[in-house]
Amino acid sequence: MAGKTVVAFRAMCGRVPAYGKTAALHELDVQILTQVKNGPAGSKELNRAIEAEYMARQANVEDWGLSVGSKIMWLKNDYTKAPQLDAEGKPVVDKVTGDPICAGFMNGSLGVITKPHPKGAWVRFDDGAEDAVTTADLEKLTYGWAISVHKAQGSAFKRVIIPVVRSKLLDRTMLYTAITRAVETVVLVGDAELLSEIICNPPRSLSRDNGLVFRTTI
Repeated sequence: MAGKTVVAFRAMCGRVPAYGKTAALHELDVQILTQVKNGPAGSKELNRAIEAEYMARQANVEDWGLSVGSKIMWLKNDYTKAPQLDAEGKPVVDKVTGDPICAGFMNGSLGVITKPHPKGAWVRFDDGAEDAVTTADLEKLTYGWAISVHKAQGSAFKRVIIPVVRSKLLDRTMLYTAITRAVETVVLVGDAELLSEIICNPPRSLSRDNGLVFRTTI
């Protein structure tokens, strides 16, 4: 399944970018959405495969396993990142504390490593926030070529690829959420019979037997 998903990615994204020419790849806005992190069709394996193939000609960032042009996802809110700048390009500071006022990097944000930096690398996110990242920040980020449906909620992409594999998490509600992240095109990769089964079966939420009981006391 991972192989077929990468084939779909190739069909949408075309050839591996030449050195320093990754902008066109990111402008295509192709996003893989998975149900799980591990396994052959999980985000971990798909990210590894796409990063190795599509960033093969790009400049490495130190020994991070990342390149200039790598797509990343931020994993933890960090309000010390992306300081706001005034018209002269100087950081805007809080008048009371004297600390820089920052936009921050938000959990789940997708971005691209745009250039090397003396501290490590410069990252620009889809929401416009940008700043340097260091070795200490590596635990806060991961590859962003393939992300979970859960992380994609509230986002939209021009083109979406969804590997459809049997899992405890996959039901028609999750599938609907994944499909509706796409603005122009969605490609489902998997078995047609499994897809039909997912669509026909009721959502898993309807089979839950837990709930809340409210009691009033005098």
